[in-house]
Amino acid sequence: MKKLRRFLFYFLLSLALLLGGTVAGVWLGQDRIIALFVQQVNRYLRTPVRVGKMEVSVLDQFPRVSITLHQVRVSGSLPQDTVPLARVRRLYCAFDAWDLWRGHYRVRAVTLTDGRVYVAHDRQGRPNYDVIRYDTTAAPTDGALAFGLENVRLERIHTTYDDQLRRQRYAVRVEDMGAELAVNDMLVEITAQGNTHVEALQLGADGYFRDKALTLTTRLRIDRAARLVRIEPSELKVGSAAYGVAGRVSYRRVTDLDLKIEGRNTDVQSVLALLPARAAGRLSAYRSRGDVYFGGTVRGTLAGSASPRLDFRFGCRNASFYHPEYRQAVERVYLTGTFSNGAARAAHTSTLDLRDVRGTLQGRPFGGSLRYDNFRDPRVALRLRADLDVGRALRFFPVPAVRGGSGTAQLSVTFAGSVREFRASPATAAGQAAGELLLQGVALRLRDYTQPFTGLNGRFRLRRDEVSVRDFVGRVGDSDFRLKAVC
Repeated sequence: MKKLRRFLFYFLLSLALLLGGTVAGVWLGQDRIIALFVQQVNRYLRTPVRVGKMEVSVLDQFPRVSITLHQVRVSGSLPQDTVPLARVRRLYCAFDAWDLWRGHYRVRAVTLTDGRVYVAHDRQGRPNYDVIRYDTTAAPTDGALAFGLENVRLERIHTTYDDQLRRQRYAVRVEDMGAELAVNDMLVEITAQGNTHVEALQLGADGYFRDKALTLTTRLRIDRAARLVRIEPSELKVGSAAYGVAGRVSYRRVTDLDLKIEGRNTDVQSVLALLPARAAGRLSAYRSRGDVYFGGTVRGTLAGSASPRLDFRFGCRNASFYHPEYRQAVERVYLTGTFSNGAARAAHTSTLDLRDVRGTLQGRPFGGSLRYDNFRDPRVALRLRADLDVGRALRFFPVPAVRGGSGTAQLSVTFAGSVREFRASPATAAGQAAGELLLQGVALRLRDYTQPFTGLNGRFRLRRDEVSVRDFVGRVGDSDFRLKAVC
């Protein structure tokens, strides 16, 4: 027992002496460490860096020794910049104690906490982040102090990318992200994982991924000489859904993309998150169960007014969609869909195609297809067949002008033509329209009409611009009516 106590005593004493010696050595050499650090930062940066306070610590990043910079401000590279490139409350640069013991000052890890980064291009396409002096001839170990980064950690960093030329703005808050780096001359490998919160990805007038929490796991291979980033199979999680991303990004002259995206465990919410608010619209409140899939490619140049080619496929198999508030669901839904922005990679060559759509609403079947061409001046090809319980259909997808209804309706309709022409003059634009509607015991309560419509029965037929009405009977309030006509 005495030998054990003696061993523990000397062991703890040795640790205390070692720690004390390290602290003393750091304290005595901190002026040299800080001077070397400032000298090396000025060697690599073109723009001014302001630091409120700088100190050396053994405890902040223990067991590593760190230089802690407080209230850091890095200016951008554009002469008219008023917003700094980066503002960080604390920046830790960590050294291995063994390196210091040998007199080698190598920055092994960097941690940034509580900051804002603003990356931008002005209206002429000039970047504000051209702040690094590249010296490809110098070895990474030249000088008394060098950067041999192995780990980078970001905590509570708000990042904004603002491209005024392309009208793109991305706002992301990095909650907690860690990265490991392996540097071999001009080749850099980065493995990163962490949590972020996307405020919005703004492309022109449209905002994507608004207010979404994301978890990112990625591995990048950066060839600085070739100006090429290879994205090894990576994962982006949105709730329970995950998107696999792989491909390459070239930035030699312009940004050239070749990316593949594949969704896993997706649902209607995670797919709608990819769409702007005006496209998702009222659908954003709906939820889904079952197999919803999504995938596609992004290929081409992103520069100036040029956009890459987008080709996506999506659909569902034996899925159900429901609205939490209305407590109605469509079930056993199948569909196959594609989207492309076309040869011109623009709105006027974009096409949305929904095929083999089928499902049931409270056991009653529906089916059809939809093709939507030219998002600038849309043309539609629609085919729809449905056997509906009117009340349940209105509860699943409410119509603002109708307060409620009941009864059954059988609908079969086809339409092909210009949406703009149809809105301007439905009668003359309906040359490629045909359909039939059968009402049985239908009752409707309209929002702007006090008298209810009850006992509606009849058959309506549409052929081109001609509508025929057969045996349409019902009541408006206490009054009966009967109608038979050809219009």
